[in-house]
Amino acid sequence: MIEGWKMEVGIRDVMAVLGFTLAIAGQTWAIIHYLINRMDRQKKEIEDKIDADKKDSVREDSNLHNRINEVKDHYVKRTELDREFSTLQKGMTDMKADFHIAMQGINTRIDQVIAILSRNTKE
Repeated sequence: MIEGWKMEVGIRDVMAVLGFTLAIAGQTWAIIHYLINRMDRQKKEIEDKIDADKKDSVREDSNLHNRINEVKDHYVKRTELDREFSTLQKGMTDMKADFHIAMQGINTRIDQVIAILSRNTKE
């Protein structure tokens, strides 16, 4: 006992302090356990979301690669296209010239036939 202080500590007091300390420790443990579990669940949700985003990204990349390959396979370079159009245009010009020559020959023959027929009708 301390001089000037008259205090008696009994077993009940010790048990009350011990019970209070255990209650605070239990609540602290429960709160910490809850927070740790909550953070683990959030971490798992974030990891699942990242995995899903990676899968979507891989799928989008695959679609993009397929589109690039498709365009590459069906794409015509501008120079090749211009060359083909030039060839077609030259072919059309040649056909037009041949057609005009053929038509001149036909017109000449028709004129000759008309001249012969007109002579025969006059006679």
